[in-house]
Amino acid sequence: MMTIRRFSKRTLLGMASSFALVMLLPVSGFAAEDETPNAITSNGITVEFAARAVGQEGDNAKIVAGEDVELRFKLTAAATGTAISDARAAVWVDARKKSGFMVQTPADADPCREKISSFLQGGLSYRPDIDLNAWYILALNSKASISVIDPLRGYGGQRVVTLIGLNSPGEDWVMGRDARSLFVALPASDEIAVIDTATWKVAANIKVGRNPLRVALQGDGRYLWAGHDGGVAVVNAERRAVVVDLATGAGRHDVAFGKGDQQAFVSNPAEGTVSLIDVGTLKIAATVPVGGSPGAIAYSPLASMVYVADAKSGVISTIDPGARSVVATMQAKPGLLALRFTADGRWGFSANPLANEVVVFDASTNRIAHRLDIEGGPDQVSFGAQFAFVHAIGSADVTLIALDSLGKQESPVVKTVPGGQQAPFANAASLPATAPMIVPTPDENTVLVANPSDKAIYFYTEGMNAPIGTFNNLRREMRAVLAVDHSLRETEPGVYAGYLRLPGDGDYDVAFHMSSPRVTHCFTVTAARNPALAARSAKPYRLEFLTEQHDFAAGDTARVQLQLRNPVTEQPISDVTDLQVQIFLVPGIWRVQQTAQPLGDGIYDVAVELPHPGIYYLHVASASLRARFNDLPSLALRVRASRGPDEKG
Repeated sequence: MMTIRRFSKRTLLGMASSFALVMLLPVSGFAAEDETPNAITSNGITVEFAARAVGQEGDNAKIVAGEDVELRFKLTAAATGTAISDARAAVWVDARKKSGFMVQTPADADPCREKISSFLQGGLSYRPDIDLNAWYILALNSKASISVIDPLRGYGGQRVVTLIGLNSPGEDWVMGRDARSLFVALPASDEIAVIDTATWKVAANIKVGRNPLRVALQGDGRYLWAGHDGGVAVVNAERRAVVVDLATGAGRHDVAFGKGDQQAFVSNPAEGTVSLIDVGTLKIAATVPVGGSPGAIAYSPLASMVYVADAKSGVISTIDPGARSVVATMQAKPGLLALRFTADGRWGFSANPLANEVVVFDASTNRIAHRLDIEGGPDQVSFGAQFAFVHAIGSADVTLIALDSLGKQESPVVKTVPGGQQAPFANAASLPATAPMIVPTPDENTVLVANPSDKAIYFYTEGMNAPIGTFNNLRREMRAVLAVDHSLRETEPGVYAGYLRLPGDGDYDVAFHMSSPRVTHCFTVTAARNPALAARSAKPYRLEFLTEQHDFAAGDTARVQLQLRNPVTEQPISDVTDLQVQIFLVPGIWRVQQTAQPLGDGIYDVAVELPHPGIYYLHVASASLRARFNDLPSLALRVRASRGPDEKG
């Protein structure tokens, strides 16, 4: 069953409230209390809908297939006009006409309601083109690729949606402010890869300084900072171009940002200094000596101070950006590697794999509050809603530190849970990346834990003693993990926005659903043909399923026929001898592959035995056509329990 989450849990800066709206017509046949061309009122809720082509302004703005589109919903109380925040809503985008399986509805049924009902059931029998309620798992693999995993659904038990190839192995990554771009540091090729999260493809490769190991994005999303061997490269995130390269010294640099992104702080381990950079001018305003080998750096909004950990001496220095000097120090053990603050900026955590220790300090007093012994070489600290999660290089266990117990007693509440079958890097060929191995997910109180040795990602609910799910990475060793949220975000009170790319031209249903109070409606968005997209996706064949029956009983044999035609001449393609049909029962517990037999006139036939009840998917491929299973339309068949003795086939 689909989870409908509260959008207020997402954190995204508000977008400009004024832009040109494209007026869209709703689907006819929906009985609403009141309707305007782009708004409906039902059960006391008014929903206004608009879509616009991103990057276009004026009367000629046009939504085009394959290009960025923003969808925007404004929810208000019909009687008072009061904005409705924290709405529980779900949105799907689906083409009006699709080949393959279609939702079967009685003649008098509302197709919009029936479509939404199918989506709410989990989408196994009918999947929308775009699900704006979904989130994905990304695994940063050791062999120059990123796995994209769908945690909610899979095809035949396979949840890896696609594999993104990179020019070299990734080390660190950060998501763009609007979740449309993912920036990945590639040290071996001296560049930053930009991943388009709508298409899961590399959109650009930005050359920066030598050996970039760290990327950080300002809160406003304007500049991406890449720490490399000679300093930091500042990249315009929207234009995907280096604005300036600041020489701050040799070594591995870490980056943090001050209040309002007015200042950036860069640690310089080879120089024993921290650079204070004015973001407005992109010039070094001051260089603060701290001594030793300063590395991990973080800013506390509570204290309005920046903290830097010295791996060589074990000193944590407190820097006052206004005074441009060190105002306090805290002595820990040598070997400090990571430095992170809780969301409120009070509690700082520094992991020390050399000393097998995690230090917790209080930014309100600049004193160390707790020293926690953690075996296995703790190297990273991540935060969930209730716990700090400590990852250790040499231990299969993950340590949880209860955040609400910090500072209230001599020692905080600490527990361990299994983080896999074996230590993360026991059999791994690579070392840990800069990017985290433990991250929160869009679902409340849940985290992902990556284990390279197991080649798996574990799914935890906070407070549980064991994982509640496991996602395999097709025997690939990962070095980091990330959860990418594709759902709508509340950009201002009562206004929810999302970005997408429509896969082709034509009309699309924008299905909107609220369960309490119940509001169900399908708006319409139309995409114009994109000649460039059509040229890239043009294929010398078109496949259409001719089978009309989609419902069977267990034990039946389904006769499935399909037809191949040349899309330009409409002539049948009858000479394909290697048309393979793969049939599997969701979630992949049963699978067979057969060769379709030609019948002439471009028609091919295959007999499919359906031994078990459930949903079956049929995928088609052909080596001679250079068509993979994901390139051609698929067909879904519903199979119920075996027929009774009086039923006829």
